[in-house]
Amino acid sequence: MIKHLRIYILLLTLIFFVINVKAQEDSTLIHFFKHRFEKIDKSKIQTNFLYDYTLPFVKDNDFDGINDSILTPNIWFNLNTFLDFATIKKSTINLPTNEVKETLNHFLQKNDYTIPIGVLNLDVDRIKPWAVDSNLLDTLNGQFFDVKNAKQSPYYLEHYFAATPLYNVNYTGKVTFCFDQSFSFCSINNKVLYFEADFDDGSGFNSYNMLSKVIINYSSIGDKKIKIIAHTLNGTYTSTSLFKVFSVLGNKKGDFIEPDLVLDLTSTIPFTPECSPNELATIIWTIS
Repeated sequence: MIKHLRIYILLLTLIFFVINVKAQEDSTLIHFFKHRFEKIDKSKIQTNFLYDYTLPFVKDNDFDGINDSILTPNIWFNLNTFLDFATIKKSTINLPTNEVKETLNHFLQKNDYTIPIGVLNLDVDRIKPWAVDSNLLDTLNGQFFDVKNAKQSPYYLEHYFAATPLYNVNYTGKVTFCFDQSFSFCSINNKVLYFEADFDDGSGFNSYNMLSKVIINYSSIGDKKIKIIAHTLNGTYTSTSLFKVFSVLGNKKGDFIEPDLVLDLTSTIPFTPECSPNELATIIWTIS
């Protein structure tokens, strides 16, 4: 028994050591990615975000509003975290993940567990793959520099669109969703004019604005595929997410599963880059 206890304590110590080292590595890598862009001319960046400013842990075109990738609240918060890390210029748009989560917790409790739709509708600058070869950017000692008198910008715009209920589990068949400014982040030049949404309750698509609240009565349990379409100044974007209904019997207050029993909305989203260690090594070697 004592031998087993010692082994258990040793394993716990090892786990905590690995977690601590991993956290330090992530911090070092983030600093490395930011350091390599300290010398660039930020005035050439049209948005507040630079994709290459942080680890590439968002897959290309998965959430551009065209490809129909399935969203979850955690994926939405991961995108939020990515944009927070990718912020390269001061902006009135602020995306600190922990604050958004805290706002969500307060919102759910204050509004009788009305579930807000989180919306990310943002343009992000990205370095053109041929920027160095075309003499738009240069590198020295692992840092990027602008080439004087370059004929064009070294950046192009990439769009991210993600819209999903920020809580995806409900015990009852009666659910209240809402669109709310507190959970909507949009580029100034690409505002949402209105939404269309199909909550998979059989009623099809209906139109909503940023202040809309909708009560859905589900008649069956299981995963519901929610589709949200944003009509914006620059085009139309679509998001698909899953929402789970456990029961259709209870429709009164108190039947809602408390958030902390299903999804810890206050914990830190794990830093999960999409690039493999080999791809990351290639990135670092390329700009060194």
